[in-house]
Amino acid sequence: MKFFVIVITLPLALLGLVLTALQYMEYNENISVKFASYREMGRSGLIERGWFPQYLPRSAAEIEASHNLDTNRVWAAFRYRVGDWDSVESTCNRIAESDLGKKYLCPPFDVRTSTLILRNDGGGYYLSYENGI
Repeated sequence: MKFFVIVITLPLALLGLVLTALQYMEYNENISVKFASYREMGRSGLIERGWFPQYLPRSAAEIEASHNLDTNRVWAAFRYRVGDWDSVESTCNRIAESDLGKKYLCPPFDVRTSTLILRNDGGGYYLSYENGI
């Protein structure tokens, strides 16, 4: 009887440990960061490592971002000074404009899709992901 209990209990315990480890790993695949300003984000080295583009408005502040290491998706929300779109306009293609703001498609075009939205109320959003994922 003891052998039967061990044979049933041990695999169930191991399965529980594996499921717990998998949940922990999935949770840690998303890295979230916050920056007070574009300058602070630049000092972090994340622009140089390719997590965030250089063309975000230089006035970007209150930046909240998330990077999924598994899918390599990057998302960011920020505030910016309306009219500070020189770096964006010189690099990205404007694909839509309305009374609410502007939407851009940004490089690199062959391996990633990167979209930047600059609203007229000073809110900005960035989404980037690898093509084919």
